Amino acid sequence: MSTYAVPSAFTRTMVPLHERVEEPRPTTAPCTESTLPYSMGLSVEPWESPGGSSTGPEQAAVDRQTKGNRAKTVLELTAASDPKGGAGGGRTGDLRVNDAARKGANTPVRRRLAQRSTLGMRREAREPRGSAGRRFSATCVALVAAVLVLCSSPRAAGANLALHIRVDGVINPIEVRYVRHALAVARDERAAFVLMSLDTPGGLVASMQQIVAAMANSTVPVVAFVEPRTAQASSAGAFLLLASDVAVMAPGTRVGAAHPIEEGKSLDHVLDEKVTNSLVSLAEGLAAEHHRPPKYAESIVRESKSFTSDEAKQAGAIELLANDVPDLLAKLDGYRTSAGGRELVLVTKGLALKEMPMSASSRLFDVIADPTLASVLLTLGVLGILYELSSPGIGAAGIVGTICLVLALVALSTLPLALGGVVLCLAGVIAVAVEVKAPSHGALAAGGVAALVLGASILVDEHGYFGAAQRLDLRVFAPLVLVLAASFLLFGRLVARAMKVPMQSGVEAMKGARGSVKTRVSPAGGMVFVAGSRWNAVSEEVVEEGQPVIVTEVMENPTRLRVKPAEKGAE
Repeated sequence: MSTYAVPSAFTRTMVPLHERVEEPRPTTAPCTESTLPYSMGLSVEPWESPGGSSTGPEQAAVDRQTKGNRAKTVLELTAASDPKGGAGGGRTGDLRVNDAARKGANTPVRRRLAQRSTLGMRREAREPRGSAGRRFSATCVALVAAVLVLCSSPRAAGANLALHIRVDGVINPIEVRYVRHALAVARDERAAFVLMSLDTPGGLVASMQQIVAAMANSTVPVVAFVEPRTAQASSAGAFLLLASDVAVMAPGTRVGAAHPIEEGKSLDHVLDEKVTNSLVSLAEGLAAEHHRPPKYAESIVRESKSFTSDEAKQAGAIELLANDVPDLLAKLDGYRTSAGGRELVLVTKGLALKEMPMSASSRLFDVIADPTLASVLLTLGVLGILYELSSPGIGAAGIVGTICLVLALVALSTLPLALGGVVLCLAGVIAVAVEVKAPSHGALAAGGVAALVLGASILVDEHGYFGAAQRLDLRVFAPLVLVLAASFLLFGRLVARAMKVPMQSGVEAMKGARGSVKTRVSPAGGMVFVAGSRWNAVSEEVVEEGQPVIVTEVMENPTRLRVKPAEKGAE
């Protein structure tokens, strides 16, 4: 047996191969599932030799070596998959096996151990992912349940803003546009509710139905308040009170008398029955939707009954009585209602009440829409057009009659607002164009400008111009209209002056021209030379050949000149 000479620091005694046995690596603790930092599903079982129990020293040494290598493998697998750190850097499945384990990797025991370790790591790697998925599903279910609870529970009506509008006078198409715009603004600004002050004797059935439809389909609750004292919500106004989500009346007010009539007179029996039944069904439907007595709704239409505020409260036709707007706001705080299929709780503490008045142009057309005034305008319009057609020439009666007729048709809801505005604008343009061709001393131009202004005022909605609340700036609009009107008038005067200028060419231009007699001219006839041509001429005086003459008239059938002797010395 020989030894190798190596430095003392690395000296190692060499022994024969059959006598050399590697000492097993000591373990500090039994490798069990409870003592590993992160077991990964591995368990350490007692080792048994495939051939049974062995007794030889070589076999005992191999057994100790195998057990040590197996323990080392389990420890390194555990450290590699430890999320808190270790050889694997916290990455699951980073399998690291020591050199001793790799030397015996081809044995059945090593293969079995590697397979079990890999399966355990895969199982443990899937478990956190499944847990995360279950937690995500549980979170989604909780969120959906919370949303359902919030949607099903009564909601406090939004924000600290409410709109206040006033429906006064006759219900007409202008009021329809006003109420529709107010409801649209309330929806866009997420207002808590719309407060509608009512004081109306009634109006057109078609306009009433349009307002009721807008209120019924509004997602913002509408609080209708009949005020001030002695105010009324009669006829069409009673339907507006029925269509409101919260109906309120001030003391001393009245509601009802909603039987349909036609221009101050009763309808035909059959027609009256049909219209009445239709309106009764509408009133009953509105009452049932807002939990009000159907008998009350039928009585105000079929029997034309009228109720005071106290009687309406006792009959269940209204929900609240209030003296004025501040008193109403105080009583509405915490009131439960519904709108758009949702239950709401009105909150009025700290509420900002925004006034939304009708624009100036809308107020003007609202006054014109009065039935009496509309009838007068209709009469004037028809008379003006008849006078224009019966008289020769073109004058102001035609454009004035057209303006009155269109305004009356719009006021009576026979002609839609937009179409009426277009007709007025077209009539204005035509009137101005005719003024240029057939001067009427500015009357047609003035009527055309008036028609253009009225038509533009109808077409332009000052509250919703291009989707934004804007106003018609009169500082720009009025000067522009005045400048255009002055320009047309000046142009008309220039045309009139040009038409008064004598003709400069043609036969008509011969009047006043000077010439000379070629043959003796008498009342019976003669020949003159004027403007480079020979003309037959007559004269009341006898004019001899060669004397100068002046043309006084151009005669036709046949064409002749009437002349007179020119005074001597005159040019």
